[in-house]
Amino acid sequence: MRIKTVERMKEAIDVVMLVYNQAETIARAIESVVKQSVDIPINIIIGDDASTDDSLQICRKYHAQFPELIQLIRHDKNVGLARNYQICLKQGEGRYIAILEGDDFWIRNDKLQMQVDVLRANEQVGLVHTSFFNNISGKWSKYKAPKGIKLAGNIFEDLYRVNYIGPLTVLFRRDIFESHVDLGEMVRLKSKTIDYLLWLEFSRHSLVAYLNDSTAVYEKGTISESRPSVLKKQLKFIETTQNILTHINRKYEIPNDTIVTRQNSLNFQKVIAYYVYGRIQEGNYILTSIKPNVFRHYLVWIYLRIYILFRIKILRKIVLRVC
Repeated sequence: MRIKTVERMKEAIDVVMLVYNQAETIARAIESVVKQSVDIPINIIIGDDASTDDSLQICRKYHAQFPELIQLIRHDKNVGLARNYQICLKQGEGRYIAILEGDDFWIRNDKLQMQVDVLRANEQVGLVHTSFFNNISGKWSKYKAPKGIKLAGNIFEDLYRVNYIGPLTVLFRRDIFESHVDLGEMVRLKSKTIDYLLWLEFSRHSLVAYLNDSTAVYEKGTISESRPSVLKKQLKFIETTQNILTHINRKYEIPNDTIVTRQNSLNFQKVIAYYVYGRIQEGNYILTSIKPNVFRHYLVWIYLRIYILFRIKILRKIVLRVC
């Protein structure tokens, strides 16, 4: 990997924006970046992953309007999220990098300036993130991080337990990214996200800062999405998280008890997802393979076993009534 030295980097911000079939929201995302008020240049790097709707046409319109601000990359064939990120991130030369996907948007015009000020004030800070809003079918709710979690400082252990940083809120240093993050494994596995890998690597090699200001809105989809579609997304997200953690486990010395605890947590998420969408047998199969290593997990394990029996009993009664 060719690493740019700090001296060769431009005092600028590269905003990486991935797009795939987001014609209804991409203009809003671009506008929220264009409106930023910051004392260094911004370079918007848009990667359109062979959209089949009007996303590309909209991006071309903005590129024509802001040719010095926007760099547009068009993939003729779908390359996948991880590869798209890899390509776009290599295009930039700015000292700082921000991420904003095509369906999300920023709501504070001083977002980048606030974060640049934090990074300038402390060279040990490699990444700064903020609070944000979730948007489900037009209803905004402020994101709440899990209780007992450190949001700033040395947070690697907390992040290993759970991913709680919103990618649409971050600003991070390019030199740390290029020195420690290898997206090749994520591309090979066709991962649906790369952000968790970035946060783990940054928290391993630098301090992380946090601003309690809500600077962005994350689109979580609509409540009208089909049940199979939602379940598939949840399971793919869990699989991607497992792949990222496997990569980190191989790279660093992570205590075995910590690995087992995290794996149990992900398996519990799978079980709950299956149960919520009525896939009892598949959830039961995963649950019986879990070997809790702490008392809290054992209690959850017992609760879920009881829940299975309860659900099966109810289903049997329904079947008998129908018959």
